[in-house]
Amino acid sequence: MTGAMRGSVERALDSYRSLETLAERYRGDEALRARIEAGGARGVLQEFGVAIPADAEARVAENTEDVIHIVFPPDPNTELADESLTAVSGGTGSVQASSFSTIISCAGCFKI
Repeated sequence: MTGAMRGSVERALDSYRSLETLAERYRGDEALRARIEAGGARGVLQEFGVAIPADAEARVAENTEDVIHIVFPPDPNTELADESLTAVSGGTGSVQASSFSTIISCAGCFKI
């Protein structure tokens, strides 16, 4: 694994751990929960160390007895822009947005 890829994986794991911590706090901290539900998800996620691409919107959804949210990763058949292709092929750029999507779509996998 290259140094850049290792760094990307480590950042993804750090973000995942931050999401686990946030999920635990979300259950017991009414003030935090109110901030998120009032539209402050982006700021709260950033406070917990989750890097969010500047052009990405952050949403938090809670599963209930009546509603189950299913999050799928981005469509692999979608054509990538040249900038994205360069980033994922090991050129200059960042795969942060792609990693972020994967982290967020996996966030529902841990027990709360």
